[in-house]
Amino acid sequence: MKTIILIISMISALMLTGCKDESKKEKRQNTEAPLTLIDTSKDFEKGLSFYKSDPPNYSQAAKYFQQAAEQNNMEAQLYLAALYESGLGVEQSWTEAIHWFKEAAMQGSVPAQYQLGLIYEKGEGVEKSRSQALHWLTLAAEQGEADAQHQLGWLYMGESETSQASQQSAMKWFQAAAEQGHASAQNMLGWLYENGAAGQPNLDEALKWYQAAAEQNNPYALNNLGWFYWQGKSGTPNKEKALEYFLQAADLGDKDAQLNLGLIYYQGDGIPASVEQAQKWFMRSAEQGNAYAQYNLGWLMQKGEVENASPYAARYYFELACKGGLEKACFALENQSRPPF
Repeated sequence: MKTIILIISMISALMLTGCKDESKKEKRQNTEAPLTLIDTSKDFEKGLSFYKSDPPNYSQAAKYFQQAAEQNNMEAQLYLAALYESGLGVEQSWTEAIHWFKEAAMQGSVPAQYQLGLIYEKGEGVEKSRSQALHWLTLAAEQGEADAQHQLGWLYMGESETSQASQQSAMKWFQAAAEQGHASAQNMLGWLYENGAAGQPNLDEALKWYQAAAEQNNPYALNNLGWFYWQGKSGTPNKEKALEYFLQAADLGDKDAQLNLGLIYYQGDGIPASVEQAQKWFMRSAEQGNAYAQYNLGWLMQKGEVENASPYAARYYFELACKGGLEKACFALENQSRPPF
């Protein structure tokens, strides 16, 4: 009887010993996982401190981002991709950049999804792929990324002339971005409403979105507002108000507004004519590659309305406009008696 009790006691001790060992193993495993996460986070934070230091140390940042990225730290993957894209701290590599953008994007990083969409749209380091661009931009756009929504709008605009569905998709995404305050999307939404993308022109909505973008000093919206009031689309023409918008847009560098001002000043339409002001605005627009402004500037010089300008200068601007695809500028090179404007 004593022997049996001893055996039972020994078995019980072994069982207890086994349970104790397993418990230690579980505790060890449970403490190891958080340590990995903490270490990864520390690597990312170290990388970020080097990235943001003054001056930045991109090579050290890349080292720590790499360590964290290889442990699936999404933020580190995003930063590392950006360094490879720009060639800061590492040798520039589209292959590496795309790899790490994809790693981050597949974990749900919205900025990474947006960047991948742009990369595939532009064909930077990869073959252009509209389907891939749409895939990644849509993922980011559906999570509320306004820039991705705006870019999707432009992608669909590329097919809007041949596909009503694409036009509606463009309008949908421009609307989504516009409602978030994206100025360029607001301007495009205004243009779509003005030109009947919703089925027929809606000038009230067009004006609303143009004004929203103009309040953010969007030069394209300011120029569009200028035309809106110049043509009297809101009722009767208001050339004084139109001129104000054209001037604001032109001062912000919009080459079309600068061209418009050149024409207005040359023709004296609603304001005193001024060749000097016309030349000024044509020149600013021409310097930005506007072929119409180059053509008009050439004519002013050809007619002798620009001081100290030789016939060679006139020909120079005609050639620029011709190279820019303006057919009448090409004709002007052969027959300079054609009337301007």
